[in-house]
Amino acid sequence: MNIVVCVKQLVETEYLTEIAGETVIDDPDLPRVVNMCDLVAVEEALQLRENDKAHEVIVVSMGPHSAAEELYRCLAMGVDQALLLCDPAFDGSDSHATAVVLACAIRSLEYGLIFCGNKASDTQAGQVGYCLAEMLDIPIISAAIRVEVPSDEKVIVHRKLRGGYREVLEAPLPTVVAVETGLNEPRYVSIRAISRAKKAGIKQYDMKSLGLSPEDVGPKGSITKVVSLSRPRPKRIFVPDSRLSAVARLMQVESGGLEEKEGAIISGSPQEAASRLVRSLISQRILRI
Repeated sequence: MNIVVCVKQLVETEYLTEIAGETVIDDPDLPRVVNMCDLVAVEEALQLRENDKAHEVIVVSMGPHSAAEELYRCLAMGVDQALLLCDPAFDGSDSHATAVVLACAIRSLEYGLIFCGNKASDTQAGQVGYCLAEMLDIPIISAAIRVEVPSDEKVIVHRKLRGGYREVLEAPLPTVVAVETGLNEPRYVSIRAISRAKKAGIKQYDMKSLGLSPEDVGPKGSITKVVSLSRPRPKRIFVPDSRLSAVARLMQVESGGLEEKEGAIISGSPQEAASRLVRSLISQRILRI
């Protein structure tokens, strides 16, 4: 099978950014990098290929022409193909519109597994993978900290839960897997290797070549709106309760001191579960229609 990895170029998070109203001012002079979760996803795909669990690794990125530099880094790591989805019409796309563009490109590829980062470090939205899986009509497993592919028919994923707990899930292929940063350590690539990778070339697609219209992408194709934007507040230092056992203290550290909240399990078919979830959110005044 082939593995497709969705990657995003963004500004390095340690650099200060300026907020103006509901947007972040994009300074073109600030250095760009691959989102760390996405880079981990690339490394995981390469390791699966090296273990004869995949035939090819293909990276796909939606972004400006400058995103090609990060795709060259992926090629230098050992990726087989790189696709850049680039068009001014894509500017201002939310997670939904971004997934529309990615899904159009991925439908033309042969794949058995799709990797993406669990979240982008700039927006922390974590929604593209879910939207992509819905549009491709395949399952998704998020927060992956270990991935096993025993055959071409299924994937086994160990995922991180709140409070230090873990969950093991199995899904048929094809499946979208959103990975966490702790899954592996991405390999180092030299500047010389990146220079050699630039000879391989990158396939580029715009809105027209993907068969999309202005109503599908950008602000017109977006279904969410940023209500407010602010800088994050510094977190307080958490100290576990010394009266607890070593295991209990470790679990508290894993959870960041968050107390486990009561919840409800919604069962039924996907359509029934979705309907019950929406009714529950409306009754709790979380969702308004």
